Amino acid sequence: MQGRTWPGPLTAREIQILDLMGRGLSRLEMARVLSISPNTVQHHQRLIYLRLEAKNAPSAIAKGFRLGYLMLVGM
Repeated sequence: MQGRTWPGPLTAREIQILDLMGRGLSRLEMARVLSISPNTVQHHQRLIYLRLEAKNAPSAIAKGFRLGYLMLVGM
């Protein structure tokens, strides 16, 4: 299944990680906030990129906003 997009919407955990990515946290900071390992964060990031067909964090975050996974608050 390599090279194909991962079907289905983002999971709740993936949305949490995408939100933290959008807030500018590092992988280590995300791991500490979520009480998981940095390797687990990296695994979720890979799945996010696959599901959103994104090549990097900025494009994943932009797609997250467009698809309604992320919202601007406090503005």
